[in-house]
Amino acid sequence: MKKKIGNTIVTLFIILLLIIIGLLWLQKYTTGDIKEREKILSATMWELQKEGYSQKDIFKIRVDYNWEKGGRLPYQVMVIFKKDKANYIDYGWNDVNQKYIEKYSSEASEYNKDGTLYHQK
Repeated sequence: MKKKIGNTIVTLFIILLLIIIGLLWLQKYTTGDIKEREKILSATMWELQKEGYSQKDIFKIRVDYNWEKGGRLPYQVMVIFKKDKANYIDYGWNDVNQKYIEKYSSEASEYNKDGTLYHQK
């Protein structure tokens, strides 16, 4: 009887451990490496500072990760400025060597001029 309980506990522990490892792997797979995210965010903040922006000019900043691209280029930073909340600017690495940050595009954002989400009521 004690052997069955011990085997059940060990089995449950192994299953729980596999689930935790799987969830951690899935998180890294969908959000990317935290060090790479911090690196591109820091470089983008320096680039924004060079362009003359300060922290109070920024409404929202977000690091996006596209796992389909793979490597180091799937990271890009979306920046929405307070003066124009209807648009955002994407920044990203120029190439895999990560020499400098460059602007990719300026597109419409999901925010209204007052800062609320389009789908909010």
